[in-house]
Amino acid sequence: MFSLPQKINIHIVLNLLRDTLRAVDDKDGQCPAIPQESVGTCVHECDDKDPKKACDEGYKCCSNGCGHVCVKAPELDRIVFNLYVRGLSWRDEMADQSNLVHKQIKQFIEKEFGEHGGELTFLKLSDNYGCIYIYVEWDVDKPQDITKLTDGIDNSSVVINGTKATVSKRACSPVGFAEKLIANVTVNAPWYPELENTSSGTYTFMASQIETALDTFMEGRGLSGYKSSKILSFYPVAASSALAGRQKRQVQYYLGISIELKFTSSLPVDGLLQARDVLVKKGLPMGDEVFGLREIQFGEKVTFPTQVPNTVDFQEKIVTNVTVDEQWEAQLEDASSERYKSMASQIEAGLDFYLGTIKLPNYKSSKILSFYPVESTSASGGRKKRQALYYLGISIELKFTNSLPVDGLLQARDVLLKKGLPVGDEVYGLREIQFGAMETNPKTGMSVIPCGVQRCENGSLCVEKFDGFQYCACPYGRAGPTCAIKSPEPDRIVFNLYVRGLSWRDEMADQSNLVHKQIKQFIEKEFGEHGGELTFLKLSDNYGCINIYVEWDADKPQDITKLTDGIDNSSVVINGTKATVSKRACSPADLHVLTFNLYARGSPWTDDMADQSGPVHTQIKQFIEKEFGELGGQLRTLQLANNHGCIRIFVEWEAEKPEEILKLADRIGNSSIVINNTQVIVSKRECVPGDADLHVLTFNLYARGSPWTDDMADQSGPVHTQIKQFIEKEFGELGGQLRTLQLANK
Repeated sequence: MFSLPQKINIHIVLNLLRDTLRAVDDKDGQCPAIPQESVGTCVHECDDKDPKKACDEGYKCCSNGCGHVCVKAPELDRIVFNLYVRGLSWRDEMADQSNLVHKQIKQFIEKEFGEHGGELTFLKLSDNYGCIYIYVEWDVDKPQDITKLTDGIDNSSVVINGTKATVSKRACSPVGFAEKLIANVTVNAPWYPELENTSSGTYTFMASQIETALDTFMEGRGLSGYKSSKILSFYPVAASSALAGRQKRQVQYYLGISIELKFTSSLPVDGLLQARDVLVKKGLPMGDEVFGLREIQFGEKVTFPTQVPNTVDFQEKIVTNVTVDEQWEAQLEDASSERYKSMASQIEAGLDFYLGTIKLPNYKSSKILSFYPVESTSASGGRKKRQALYYLGISIELKFTNSLPVDGLLQARDVLLKKGLPVGDEVYGLREIQFGAMETNPKTGMSVIPCGVQRCENGSLCVEKFDGFQYCACPYGRAGPTCAIKSPEPDRIVFNLYVRGLSWRDEMADQSNLVHKQIKQFIEKEFGEHGGELTFLKLSDNYGCINIYVEWDADKPQDITKLTDGIDNSSVVINGTKATVSKRACSPADLHVLTFNLYARGSPWTDDMADQSGPVHTQIKQFIEKEFGELGGQLRTLQLANNHGCIRIFVEWEAEKPEEILKLADRIGNSSIVINNTQVIVSKRECVPGDADLHVLTFNLYARGSPWTDDMADQSGPVHTQIKQFIEKEFGELGGQLRTLQLANK
């Protein structure tokens, strides 16, 4: 809200309160001096039985020993009550009256109860099990109305410091939440067994990512009373899937998540159901990915299915296809032949010895599945015809007693290709080792490995569990259904930012591109002040916006986290275009969303102006909707922020005619708008330190002693003229000049 009140109120002092004191007999003829505009010191109460000293009901007689006056007895009409704020955690600085949260809560109380008359006489904030406890004393005109209003307050919604919270009469409890609910979610992504172990880094990382993403989503929707989420468990969800051709019917497992949702007040059933529908339809953003959700059910926690039977002597296995630099032998086609058995036994022994020697984690054994010919056509010299040469191909099953070590297996492959495989007294040179058949993804051009109905990419391998389920196992440092998410190293912060106002082009992904370089410079400048360094930056498309994926090695991770949390529509000039950077991901609607900034001069910035429920925000919103609404579309986002003491107006507009909106924004120059009866100038010109507007002081004075009449608002009237002269005289001695003077009823 503006530091200006909604009206500038000055009552005219025509009769001083000292004149209302009635004289009483004084044999000494002396009375104590009574300060101007004061009733004096109330030494003792008057004798109400004396008709000369009688007061109306609701008032009492007070004497200073020489005269008396009828004053209101506040204690007779004072209501004392308590309220509790949920959805915003208590901090000790909130107890300070100058704190922004304290001010906004005070404004909320005055607005809610002021309609019933009276005034706030005392307000105190304190801690109530992490919630905010509000103690209120209110002098009322009609006590019964205030009592009815306080009785009716139950989860009233209020935006405090940009956070949606609820106010009620019900005290908080030690648990910090009033209600909770279990949500069982099935993700449209494969299950991967690393999540069985709750102490593993993968489990911790995935749980943290999903909790953060879910909290961001719920808070972004303003779900009433929402407190937090907690991952209770991950589990596989079986789903039969018939494969094409002659392949057998396999069981595929989707990723299941059991989540506890906590609320600080009564659970908002309708809002929760709406959030569920949106999540199932659009998915849950997490890191660089969006998790498509197949199903969300509210109920009891899902436990992990029955564990591996004792008779199963392995956890995971992988099929490896090896091409040996030896000629194919026809007798190896018959699995019952002595040559087959001898060759299989020697290769299994050689492979087990080698993998055991390098201590490949969890390795159990190898088994030859088949030998087969691998054709390689080669041209012979001279006029000889082109001949077909067949190398020896071997299909091998490698078993592991636990999760397959992807990185160790890849390293072993590289060594075998370089040095060969010892078989008996020989060393077989290996031409190729493949963990599954390779395909090329036509969209990305990346090599992928078919794995049931999945495709393994980003260095992952297709692994089969003891029960026949196939999944893509990630190499070290990666996680997620497609292994696209890079797990952060210690003291490494991973986050995403989004640029609006500049359309994505594919060449921006190139590190040598000018836009890429300028965004990199922006990131290094913004975060470099907190120490550490940029280790990885990637730009990609996010519904036409620019998605910035950042990995930062931090000296003080908490500082970087605070800074990323604070980035909200930060302005940056990229390639000559003014754009904004925020943590909020774009959506399909952003393809037609225009982003621009305007600046309001004429009243100094105060932090409470950021309050979306305040009068300043409301009036500026009405101005924007009126100015741009004629061209179609609608306002999507409006945020106010400080710009060197002026007001920065950040606008996101869903446009039907984008070119018209931009033309109008370009034409705005010193447009006049009245906010709280004060003339403010709106333009596209950004404020700078030293602007004259920074020296405009705004304040209110109140005149008592004469009732308000509407003609006092007339600037040409005698009352307005006299007060103007008074103000100019009092303040003129300090220099400067009067800019605006308005009288109103208060």
